[in-house]
Amino acid sequence: MASFSILALNKATVLVSAPQHMAQPNVLSFKPPPAPVRHVRAGFENLPRDLSKAELLRYFTYSPEDRHEIFQCRGPSNKVGFALLLSGVRLTGRFPADFELIGSTLLQHVCAQLRIEGMLFLDYPQRQPTRYEHVERIKQCLGLRSFVADDQAIVADFARELVRAGTPPDDLSQHMEEYLRARQIVLPGVTVLDKLVTASTIKAEEELHETLGERLAPDDKGRVLALLVIAEGEKITPFQQLLQAAVRPSPDALSRELDHLEQVRAVIPETFDLSDLPQPLVERWARLTSGLPTRSLQRFHESKQLALLLCWLWRL
Repeated sequence: MASFSILALNKATVLVSAPQHMAQPNVLSFKPPPAPVRHVRAGFENLPRDLSKAELLRYFTYSPEDRHEIFQCRGPSNKVGFALLLSGVRLTGRFPADFELIGSTLLQHVCAQLRIEGMLFLDYPQRQPTRYEHVERIKQCLGLRSFVADDQAIVADFARELVRAGTPPDDLSQHMEEYLRARQIVLPGVTVLDKLVTASTIKAEEELHETLGERLAPDDKGRVLALLVIAEGEKITPFQQLLQAAVRPSPDALSRELDHLEQVRAVIPETFDLSDLPQPLVERWARLTSGLPTRSLQRFHESKQLALLLCWLWRL
């Protein structure tokens, strides 16, 4: 984003400082952002081939209780398959669907754990009902349940919290996986969950756009949206004019920047305040706005134009 040099000269200058006597708007209730969780195997539907030694020891070492369940299965292939399902859901939150690409190192490690003669490949399941039976038994042992249609509401509610906390879009799916796993829910497919998160995020952002727009009177909204309209006799929009920064310090450049900052203060009312929003959310929307061409902003719904411009103006 183009930045004005006056900001670097004095961040506390009255030109860019929010008035201390601002009337508080209808303050939104924003929960603090959830603590970042970094599960290294988020987003996997099958067992990864690059397992670390720590992962082998943690997820593919079986307790006496695990062995009791495993050895109820008939035949070496079923025992190994059951063990891999058990380890897989613990590691990734999903039951592995494909055992054809399992690495020989992992297969030999599991066989050694179970004291079963080593295998070159795993033929599992030989009967589809066998896999279903094993999955259901593991879910019961671990206290897990399947993701069902009613859980889509859980996804929508948590996505709303994440969006309002300013969570970066790239982190949403990972946070969602960890949230569902904490609720003992077996994760749906990666593509299915991504689609649900995307749809829920769009809806949550639309709700937030509308809420921010409600903070302005109609006349104030008109002044903000007018930033995207080329005035008579001009070649570019006021928004583009404000984006332009001085190439080098000079008295003329400083004068232009002061004029620009006065324009900003003339656009948004003195009582307008976004300090109740999480700073990461305001910063992200402000950066998004400054990096978009005017034509792209003009294609957005009016409520989105308004919300993005407000965050951008507030940041200035």
